[in-house]
This record gives sequence, structure tokens and C-alpha cells, in this order.
Amino acid sequence: MAAATREEAPAAEQASLPPGVIDIVVKVAEDGKPGQTVYFMAPNGQQMSTTVPEGKQPGDEFTVRVPAAASAAPTKAKVTVPEGVKPGEKIVFMGPDGCNVEAVVPEGKQPGDLFYVALAPPQPQPRSYRLTVPEGKKAG
Repeated sequence: MAAATREEAPAAEQASLPPGVIDIVVKVAEDGKPGQTVYFMAPNGQQMSTTVPEGKQPGDEFTVRVPAAASAAPTKAKVTVPEGVKPGEKIVFMGPDGCNVEAVVPEGKQPGDLFYVALAPPQPQPRSYRLTVPEGKKAG
């Protein structure tokens, strides 16, 4: 899978994008060829795929338009109180972005009960990303 190198597009290019989308630049792998499916990680951590366009050779770059990471970011997470934890105690859980989030178990909640935790708003992301498949690695 390709590792993302984030690169912001020039202001003129950003202005021309429809709202809620970003452009990601994908580089064709050494063994890549037109029609081949390649996989890449979107800025929001979702694995996505695209097809190498006709006429593209290994080392060439092409642009893929994907939904902006911030447009799908959740504002709250549903958490289950773990066994052995009491109201007022801190817990740590994995948020939807894969990062650890701390929360305090609300009063009146028992192990197995559900509660919601407000998530911090997503940080602004660049509007364009450049993805390069490392030398010696295969796309996908």
C-alpha cells in the first residue's frame, strides 16, 4: 500500500474543486500498467482503490478525486463502560480516526452501559495529497 506524502495544491487548483472533495496524486508503481487496480490510503484513513488510467507508465502520476476527510468526520463516539470501571473513572478507547481518546464514565453508568463522548473537530487538511509507492514495492 502506498504511503501518503501530503502536498497542498496551488490556490487556483483548490478554488476549482467542488466542495467536499480533494485531489490525491497517485504515482504508478514500477510494475504498474494501465487498467491495474491500485490501493491507497485516503487522508481520513480509509483504504481506497482506483484504476491506473490508459497511457500511464511506471513513474507517471495521475490525480484521483476523493471525498474530503472532514466531510465524514463523526462528532461523537458511542462507548460501552468496560467491566470493573466505575462512574467518575477515566477510560481510554480508540476513536474513529484510530487515535486514543480519553473519557470519564458518567455518574449512573454501570459496566455494559452505553454513553456518548463528544469528539474534537477534525483539523483542517490540505486539499491535495501526493502518494508515492516506495522503490522496490508493488502497488496494492
